Amino acid sequence: MYTLVRRDDRLLEVLKDPIDRRDRVFPKEEEAVKYAEKLNGYIQSGPKWEVQEYLIYEMKKSRSSIS
Repeated sequence: MYTLVRRDDRLLEVLKDPIDRRDRVFPKEEEAVKYAEKLNGYIQSGPKWEVQEYLIYEMKKSRSSIS
């Protein structure tokens, strides 16, 4: 699972779903890359969207198996 992030010297923002404001997650890296390229075409200056593995999902999954 992958998500899009914009970062400068630190994490700036994670792409959110416009309807429910949860993190926008892509099941395949190719889908995330394609969407990032589309969004980056609209950005004139500043940080661009980058693809990152969605680690929060994995952390939640591992915590639930510990309990």
